[in-house]
Amino acid sequence: MFLPSYIALWVIVLLLVFAFGVLARQIGLLHTRVAPVGARMTSDGPEIDEMAPRVFVEEQLIEVGGPQSKPSLLIFVSAGCPSCSELAPHVSRLWKHERRRINFLLVSISKEREANEEFVLAHRLEGIPFVTAPEVSAAYKVHAAPFAVIVDQEGVVKAKGLVNTVEHLESLLNAVELGESTVESYMQKRMPPSSEESEASSTPV
Repeated sequence: MFLPSYIALWVIVLLLVFAFGVLARQIGLLHTRVAPVGARMTSDGPEIDEMAPRVFVEEQLIEVGGPQSKPSLLIFVSAGCPSCSELAPHVSRLWKHERRRINFLLVSISKEREANEEFVLAHRLEGIPFVTAPEVSAAYKVHAAPFAVIVDQEGVVKAKGLVNTVEHLESLLNAVELGESTVESYMQKRMPPSSEESEASSTPV
């Protein structure tokens, strides 16, 4: 009496295991086929592969730009920006993991010093250098936040873009490691040419 039920139960379990295996495989295939979405490039910010503007903030004795001992990640934020507030905890986490090899610098695009101080305290960003100087945003041509710029050790701009999510921010770091200004440009170089491009290249002139 119990034997058929026992066998039926094991058949159901095996079918579920098989279904989960198929689902896991399909998810893996989806990840390999779908390119990651990187930081959105805009006309804002300094030009890629050009020297970053050098700005000395005398009040805080901080120099932005120029040659450094390691690459620099400049993150432009605003105290009243909801996306900046959502990004802040991730910035703190990245800083803790990456600060040995990357200089982090938060730059406010607003002049409201009190609001900026509250922003830093509310999101526990006290350990990260924070600049409140409109001249830095002006020099870097940044008008919207959150926006990030990566400058290499020689002071050359290597990547930039809007970073509304932590994925956008991490994509900039990954792109620089891959020798590209964006993840998209890296993926485009690795993607096989389309059938039309292949036909065009094979057509004799």
